[in-house]
Order: sequence, then C-alpha cells, then structure tokens
Amino acid sequence: MDRLLHFLLLPVLLMVACLPNCRADITVKTYLKDKKIAGGSTMDGIYLNGVGQGLSWANFWLKTRGLPRMYCQPDSLPLSGGAYLQMVDRQIEFLRPLVPKSQLEETTLPFLLQKALIESFPCPETGTPK
Repeated sequence: MDRLLHFLLLPVLLMVACLPNCRADITVKTYLKDKKIAGGSTMDGIYLNGVGQGLSWANFWLKTRGLPRMYCQPDSLPLSGGAYLQMVDRQIEFLRPLVPKSQLEETTLPFLLQKALIESFPCPETGTPK
C-alpha cells in the first residue's frame, strides 16, 4: 500500500514543484529564439491561432452583451496563425527601438497580438458597439 501511494503521489508532487517555473504564455525572447533556431516554428503559429480564437470569442462575448468590443475585425477577413505571426512580428519590430530590450523580451505574444488587433481593426467611435 505504501509503495502504491508513493507511486501515485510522486508524479503529482513533481508537477506541483514545477508549477512556479511553468508559464503558459510565450515571451518575445522565447519566440525569437525559436524562430532563429527553427527558422520559424509551426507551433508558434498554432499557439497564436488559439490565442487569436480566444480573443475573437471574448470580442464576440462583449458584442452580445452590448459592451464595447476590443477591436472590430471585418467579418469578411478571417485570420489564422500565419497572419497572427505577421502581426506579432510587426509589433516586435515597431517596439524594438522604443522599449528596452529586456522589457521587450519579457513581453508576451498574446499581449502583442491583442495590441496588433486593436490597432489594425479599430472600432468606430460612435459610442455604440457593433
């Protein structure tokens, strides 16, 4: 019984010990490192596609509640991982001369994607959400 308990608890304890060091968000530093090594990671595109879909659903939720949306992407312009990668790359290049390198490297890709979507697809300032 003791052995079985140890066998079952050991993986759980290892995961709990790892939690403070684990992060779900990819930083610019990690992204650029992966991009340099792999020449561009498919996983980053898949990751950003998931983040983009999440932002889209959050935007839809805001719209259905009559709240101002974060951004107003045209329905006729579907976006995916490749487009999101380009948007993030443009944000990195724009910010590179404006912020300290250490600050840019710690910035997360979801933040940059959200910033890019807001800037690329501003909502009309009519006061009523679409």
